[in-house]
Order: sequence, then structure tokens, then C-alpha cells
Amino acid sequence: MRQGGMTVDLAEIWKGDLLDRKADGQLLYEFLVRRHAERRAASIPGAYVVNLNARWGHGKSFFMHRLAAQMRAQGHLTAFVNAWRDDSTREPVVAVMASIEECLAPHFAKNDAVRKSWDATKAHGATIFAALLKGAGRRLAEKYAGQAVDEIGALLERDDFLPEQIEEYLEGNEQAVSGVVANEITTLLTKFVDRKIADYKSRVDSAAQFQN
Repeated sequence: MRQGGMTVDLAEIWKGDLLDRKADGQLLYEFLVRRHAERRAASIPGAYVVNLNARWGHGKSFFMHRLAAQMRAQGHLTAFVNAWRDDSTREPVVAVMASIEECLAPHFAKNDAVRKSWDATKAHGATIFAALLKGAGRRLAEKYAGQAVDEIGALLERDDFLPEQIEEYLEGNEQAVSGVVANEITTLLTKFVDRKIADYKSRVDSAAQFQN
């Protein structure tokens, strides 16, 4: 089949499809594309969640691997997370972010806006990545001076810590986190996320080499 001027070899992508999942994959693909277009036309956020359920051994992994390959071949940016492989990961959001970065990375050199957008996403750690920082604890306070950093460090140490608490603190203490301190917190969050992603990729590569 042809898509956007490209020839997509679905037969090759779905080679070994003993359970005839290719038709299901095409149906789901067309549904998602239509639903995304409808939501954008209605000015609704394009995100859409679909749950796929089947018993163990019924081909969920095969199906998802092939569907992801089909979507890439048809020109879509596709991040794939192997939940089975990463089941023991203490911070599953790192696996998600690493997969997103992997699919965006080839576009960084071609389009500076893509890199800036991704950097901005990582820098927004107070609301998106705060859960990752619980293990950092007082290291925030040890690294940077200022009551704001001390307060955030204290929040991260609490057993009942919630990411929203960081956001609430920042919103309620705009003066305390202004200027240099705010920039230092943002820089620390971004570097922390980068390090977490790099560590995750290293573990995945090591596991793959061991299996081979």
C-alpha cells in the first residue's frame, strides 16, 4: 500500500502473523487516525487511550510490536515501551520518556523547534517529573541555597509525597522561587531527568547484550 508517497510493505511488517492480526492492526490504526483528526478538528487535545486485553500467550506483544512498526513505516512518530521488559523499573515514567526521546532524537538536528519543545518538556519537572525526585531528597537543599529549595527537598522526603505538592508550593511562593533560584531548580530537574534517561538506556543496552 502507498501512504503519503511512500510504499508501505504491510506483508513484510506482519510476517509470521499466524493469528491473522494484521487486519486488526489496520482497523485499529485507521480508527486512531480518524479519532485524532476528529479531536483536532474539534479543538480537543489529540491524546487518546486504548486498552488492549488478552490472556497470556494470545499475541499482545507480537501485535503491538508490528503495529508500532506499521505506524513508523506510515510516517508517524512512534514511541514504544516494552512494559514486560521494564516491569521491574522503579520509575516507569523514565521508560516512557526515554522512548519518546528516542523517537524524537533523529529530528533534533533537522528541526531546532523539536529539540526546544522537548527541552521545555523536561524542564517542566515541577509538574511532570516531580515523582522522579523523591529519591533525591535533601540533595536539592544541599546543592542550592534558598528556602524554596529547602521546602521542596522537605516535600520530597515525605512518605505521603505527591507530585502535585511541588506544583502547589511553587504556585504559592512565586517570590521565593523567582530569579536565580528558579533557574537553578529548573536546571537541576532537567539534568536529573537526562541522567535518569541515560541510566535507563544503559541498563536496557546491557540487558540486550547479555541476551545476545
